[in-house]
Amino acid sequence: MIKTIFTLPFIGQNFFRGIVINDEVSFGKDAAYEILKGCNSNWRRLLLTLGVRLYEFINPLTDETRESVLIVDDSTYDRSRSKKVELRCRVLDHTSGRFVKGFRMLTVCWSDGVSCLPMDFALLSSAEAKKRLCESQKKMDKRCCTWQRRKEATVKATDHLCEMVERILSAGVKAKYLLMDSWFAIINSYCYHHF
Repeated sequence: MIKTIFTLPFIGQNFFRGIVINDEVSFGKDAAYEILKGCNSNWRRLLLTLGVRLYEFINPLTDETRESVLIVDDSTYDRSRSKKVELRCRVLDHTSGRFVKGFRMLTVCWSDGVSCLPMDFALLSSAEAKKRLCESQKKMDKRCCTWQRRKEATVKATDHLCEMVERILSAGVKAKYLLMDSWFAIINSYCYHHF
């Protein structure tokens, strides 16, 4: 089911055409929605596992003189039309210079200059409660992935970066440099000791 869901963008189909009205899939839309909204689904681990497997395939093909890097980027994830999305906040979109309602997607990718593999991500809200438009209202087990993601969504992006880089490096990915926007340079020197 996961393979079918995640191949949809690559075959040019949306969720409705690929799952809901598609008679060729062996499962129904309810099963697919259950996986996507399940509080025990660890999407971060899935992304890192897939990224490491692709890295292990691509890296031996890369010339040793080529510099491998980790690239840190934060992008705006616009959810302006949504009304009840938990932890949605006002976010400054740096490309348009306007505030939008949504999240910031903090992503760390590995690159050898030709290939770019996403390795880790964090969906971030605002650390200040007054800037959040819709608070988390559901009570859940504090051991599940969903509760942990909600908790980390209210932490500053610079505080996430060291943990993200450490997770990637401990998974066996090698990089010589860490590339980021200049405003990320305020992070503590702990991250830099790994390079």
